[in-house]
Amino acid sequence: MSAVEELLLYKPIELILTAIALFTILSDFINEENIEWKNCVGICIDCARSMSGRFQSMQALVKQKSPQCVWTHCMIHREALASKEMSLVLNIVLTTVVTVINYMKMRSLKSRISSALCKDMGAAHSALLFYCEARWLSRGKVLQLVYELRDEIAVYLKEEIDRKPRTFEKVRF
Repeated sequence: MSAVEELLLYKPIELILTAIALFTILSDFINEENIEWKNCVGICIDCARSMSGRFQSMQALVKQKSPQCVWTHCMIHREALASKEMSLVLNIVLTTVVTVINYMKMRSLKSRISSALCKDMGAAHSALLFYCEARWLSRGKVLQLVYELRDEIAVYLKEEIDRKPRTFEKVRF
């Protein structure tokens, strides 16, 4: 038997974003669905004070209802924290990828051409994502998408180099 991970609920947060407000939303849902708190055996959250503090955090409030519940730190947040101290070689790769993406998306015409090329080549995706330093999930998604579209990007860049050899610096993958 394998573990199954599913989204418990999706509700808009209309109140002030505090641990108590979030816990109230969760608690109301659990009560409405007749779920027993003893079935809550684990909670995975980030290290924001409202989530993981000792007394009035989401973790503390859940533990009051389900004392055996185990708290773990979100793996995506761990990855983001670890990647802040990224090696120089990996940082060069990320910087190069961001430069290529920005070049391909800096004008709407270039973006449309690259999308059309991806569609013509039968790629699973037709557009690249902008990399955003402020959004920690963006790094992995951008790198994954560039890897999946590496052949299409290579064709696009080759055509660009052939068309304008003096305005674009050659990038190797």
